[in-house]
Amino acid sequence: MKPTKYIINDESFKKYNCYCTYVFQKDDGQEYAAYSCSSDGSGELTLAQYLAQHGNELCRVVSSDEFDRMILEAWEHRKQEIEQITPNKYSWMLECLPPCRWTKHSGVELFHVSERITGNLVDWAGQVGDIYVRLVDEADAELGHITNRMLEFTTNLKPL
Repeated sequence: MKPTKYIINDESFKKYNCYCTYVFQKDDGQEYAAYSCSSDGSGELTLAQYLAQHGNELCRVVSSDEFDRMILEAWEHRKQEIEQITPNKYSWMLECLPPCRWTKHSGVELFHVSERITGNLVDWAGQVGDIYVRLVDEADAELGHITNRMLEFTTNLKPL
């Protein structure tokens, strides 16, 4: 069954980029909320039942195309995250899981944490001289792109 729509809670989506569940259509043409169960255990809830049970004011239904657009926008927003971190935070990021793509590029030691934030987004960490940086970008981003972001960010920073 292919999802036709998604049920989202705007607050949860903004914070975690997640959806409540998806909507699918059965052969009878009725729309149902996936992974839902009626209180009597008789089966999935219809879309109307799900919204009534979970509150129309908290949830809204969006099309698959709208959801895809929202996800891409959210990921682009997340990719703007960049901050200076302490040497201890850098070491923790390096040691908590095996680092991926650990290398030195244009004088910047960098890697990304192997665990994904969401989709293909990961935390990158880098050392530029005595300054340590964390940023969010895609796991398969060009190393030159990541390095340039870090170098540009650290231009006027002093070590913590």
